[in-house]
Formats: sequence, C-alpha cells, structure tokens
Amino acid sequence: MKEKKIKNILFIFFVALLLVVTLQSYIPIVKLKTLRGEYQTATNPKFNSSSWFSGNYQSNFEKYTKDHLGFIPFFVRVHNQFLYSVLLQSPDHYIIYGKEAHIYDSYSIIANNYSFIGDSAINERIYRLSKVRDTLEKLNKKVVVLLAPNKVRTFSEYIPEQLKADLLGKKTNYEQTLKALKNNSIAHIDFNEWIFKLKQTSPYAIMPKNDAHWTRYAATLATDTIIKLISKLENISLPKLIIDSLIHSKKPLFGDDDAGKVLNVFWLKNDNNLVYPIIHIDSTKADKNRIPRPLVMGDSFFWAIYDIGFLNQILRKGEFWYYCKEVFSGNIKDKKPLKDPLHTRDLHNEINRYDIFILIQTEDNLDNLGFGFIDLAYNMFFVDGIGYSRTDDSYQQRLKHYKRSIISDKKWLNSVKKFAKEANISIEEAILKNAEYMVWSESATEPATGF
Repeated sequence: MKEKKIKNILFIFFVALLLVVTLQSYIPIVKLKTLRGEYQTATNPKFNSSSWFSGNYQSNFEKYTKDHLGFIPFFVRVHNQFLYSVLLQSPDHYIIYGKEAHIYDSYSIIANNYSFIGDSAINERIYRLSKVRDTLEKLNKKVVVLLAPNKVRTFSEYIPEQLKADLLGKKTNYEQTLKALKNNSIAHIDFNEWIFKLKQTSPYAIMPKNDAHWTRYAATLATDTIIKLISKLENISLPKLIIDSLIHSKKPLFGDDDAGKVLNVFWLKNDNNLVYPIIHIDSTKADKNRIPRPLVMGDSFFWAIYDIGFLNQILRKGEFWYYCKEVFSGNIKDKKPLKDPLHTRDLHNEINRYDIFILIQTEDNLDNLGFGFIDLAYNMFFVDGIGYSRTDDSYQQRLKHYKRSIISDKKWLNSVKKFAKEANISIEEAILKNAEYMVWSESATEPATGF
C-alpha cells in the first residue's frame, strides 16, 4: 500500500512537471533571462511541400521545439554552473577559464599565436602612417596611436599553463608595431606597458576577472594620460579630469563582466576590489578657443573613454569611427550610429573637418591598424599625385596663386588671421598652410572613400 502511494505521488509529480514545462513553452509563466553568447536558438521553420518531402522541415521543427522547451535557459544554466564552479571549466568554447577564475577571450590567444603579418607589412604600414602624419602636420593637424592593453599580455600569470607555453618566443604584431612607431617618431601610448606599471601600485582592479577590457577605473586614469599627451602635442591647456570619489562595488558595473555573461551561469566569481570613479571635468583653465576637434578610429576599448565625455566635453565635436564601419557622435546620451554611412563620405572633407586623428586598437586587431584609414589617406595624399613631396614648378605656381588669392580676398584673409591666432602661429605661416591645403584639395578630383 505504501509502495503504491509512493508510485502515485511520483506519477503525479512527473505529470505535473511535464504540464508545467509544456505550459512554459507556449505561455511563459516564469520570466527567465535569455541565454547569451554562442547559444543560438532555432527559429520556427516555414512549412512548404518541398521542405516537408525533403525532411528538412521535420528536423528543423524538432530542433525548434527542443530549443523552446519550457525552462531550457534554467537547465542550461544549471549545467554551465556545474562546469564553471565544480569542474573549473568554461561552458563557452570562445572563453578560456584561467587561474583564480580569470577568463580570457580565446581569440586573443589565437591572435597572439597566428595573426603575425610579418615585419615588412607592419613596417610598410607604419611608414605610410608616418607620411600621412607629416602631411597632416603641414595642415596643423596631429596623429596619435594608442595601443590598448591586451589581457593575455598584461595578466598572463592567470593563463592556464598548457596555453601559456604556446605564447612564448613568438613574434607578434604588437611588438613590431611598437618598434616601428618608435622608429618613425609617431606619437603614441603603449597601454600594455602602462598597465604593467599601474599593477605595481594600484590597490584596485585594472582589468576585471570577467571581461577582456579595462575597468572603468583604469579607463579613467588612461583618459587622463591621453589628455596630457594631447596637451603636450598641441601645446595647450585642455579640460582636466577630476576624480571626486570612488564607489566600491562587489557587483561589476558598466560592462566589467560582459565576457562572463556569455557563460550563462547563475553567478560569477567577481573581483573584490572593483571601484567606480565619480568624476567632473574642470574647464576653468582650458584654452577653450584652441581645443582640437578629434576623429577617433578604433575598437571597443574606446567605449569606456567615450562614456567619460572625451569627444565633446574634454575635446570638441568629435566622432568615433567604430572599426571604421559605424560612426558615432560625441553625444554620450544618444549612443547610436549616425544615419549617414561611412562609405558614402568624402575622405578629403573628413580630414579637413578634424584637428587630431587618434587610432586606438588592442593587439587582437593590430593586423589591420587603422582599419583601412591609413592606406586610404596615404593613397589620397601620394599615390594619386597629391601630397607635399612635390617640388616641381607647377606645384609652386599653384601655391603662389593661392597665397595671392588669400591676401587679395579680405574675407578669406580675415578667416586666415583668425586661424593664425587660434593656432598661435604667424599670419604668414597660416597663409602658407591654407595655400598648401588648397593645392592638395584641387588635386583630389574624386572623393576618397572605401571604408
């Protein structure tokens, strides 16, 4: 009798469980977080006679039913939590579980091992960048390269030993790019070296356990370092970034656990020393009439700097070309791509709009420094017959023509005088720079696009 009662209870329990799971599949009674990362759910296949008789519809519908079974996200997280917490393994093929629960993007390790494009290719690209830099400087414009940190390099002590051995003794794009930047005297900051130094003194997390980017705290300090470099290059006082206080948090904020979220677990082992700066920007002593307009081209490492107000509050009216594919204004309250696509823009006009060009990329992307900008700008200035290496008579005659035109045009001359005052240069030098630009501009008969 007792055994029969137990069987009835178990039968009722499993029937109820099946009913609840089925009900959750069609009418969700419990709100569950959707799964992230590489877990992709199948879509409901469209029925037609050809897919039915080929058997594709049945197999696709079976996968769709399985993926949308009630409480699937819950059971996936139970499975993944066991792998993460008990077996100390990553549930995601693209994430590597390191020592002390530090996680790494597997692509970063692959990039270190297999993406080296060779000394000659890197040297040629940096040479082209140096020629573009020289040309832009004649227009009173600057170029800066920011080598964003690579967690695989800066926190290599937490990489599993079997993977760490693969990284030793191999040439990398980072090392050769850094060497070429130094050899060509291109203004740059190596944030890998910067992180190494900061690690020695900082009591706070610099690169979080559960993401590959820098923490908001580290990004704030990095922004201050960038401001100082630009102030030195432009010989001006820029707005200052002031940290008023630090908020301690056990819970990661502002994306400091973005990589961890794709593991689809209930809880992560987080850093104990996460802090988030409360800041304000002090412009009282800034040279407000000389603040440069920036164009930043780079990857996701710029987002934390962007959110601080770098493009509009520290510098002025800047844009961020994300991977040189999407364009974002400096308005941090409306972080949406602009409607005008980048590939329709005229590169000549874009170069004329900005005062400083900033390339920021981490090591994973150094096989394509500039995301196409360097080659396009180089071709525009030199391959197409534009550029300042020309010393023939026709070039000098056109230069003289424009200098006379500026001097004889009162409105144009007043504009040049204003430019000279803002740039802190002589009127003669300002006239020359404007004349050089006009010669370059008239040679560019076709818009240079191609991003």
